[in-house]
Amino acid sequence: SSSSSSSSSSMAGEMPYTLLRRGENGYQVRSYPGYVAAQVSSYSKRSEAWEQLGNYAAQVNIRPFAPSIMEIERRGGGGGGG
Repeated sequence: SSSSSSSSSSMAGEMPYTLLRRGENGYQVRSYPGYVAAQVSSYSKRSEAWEQLGNYAAQVNIRPFAPSIMEIERRGGGGGGG
């Protein structure tokens, strides 16, 4: 049975979603409504990207939501990252 959920009181808030399925081992399949996104493309550490997003959200007076979507690009050389 599907049910709507969104009463998280986390610091950033959580986007409303519809729970489609809950697995026996704890995973959830959720459906989220359309959304507006902001993207940071120039940073060397993940913490710099979070800071840039936070500054932007404060300037335009919006409240960031969870989840945050991150794409991690693999770079040549096979090791590490940032």
